[in-house]
Amino acid sequence: MAGLNIEDIRKLDDFAVLYKWDVQFAAPSGVAFPSQEDINVRCLSSSLPTSAVQSIDIQIRGHHIKQAGISDDDHVITLTMAETVDNTVHTMLHNWREAIWKSGSGYQVKRAEYQTDFLLHRLNQQDEVIWHYKIIGAYLEGMDWGGELGGDTSDIMRPVMTLSYDYFTMGAGPGG
Repeated sequence: MAGLNIEDIRKLDDFAVLYKWDVQFAAPSGVAFPSQEDINVRCLSSSLPTSAVQSIDIQIRGHHIKQAGISDDDHVITLTMAETVDNTVHTMLHNWREAIWKSGSGYQVKRAEYQTDFLLHRLNQQDEVIWHYKIIGAYLEGMDWGGELGGDTSDIMRPVMTLSYDYFTMGAGPGG
């Protein structure tokens, strides 16, 4: 078999890139949220959901094999947002946080009212969906409000949402 050459690479389809994607984020029913378009345009980056398979070690009389065991998702995903002076992202995070645990009283809306499902779409160069991740049962687990205030840097506030989720599905096309 001959070695790899440039023509082998040229025969491949367009490569998937990290900068062509979008997010479709539905508001939890019990939380005041900005529109899907506002969230999508403000979302700077997103981690992708991950899974792992636990291995079972089996050792019998000096022989060692492994067998696949339980598969489980990481159950955590992060989205980094761009804040504007109208405080759209801070207001959204505040509202979500207060629905989950009201400051001063600990009152919570029902789980179904603070959880949501959302889609991450990977896009080709023509902005067509080539792969989707559907995140199911997501809620706000943690937040970083966007950086450290100071006078020594020129940057924007980049709040980070850490979301817990129940599970995810994925596949080719838009999903839904």
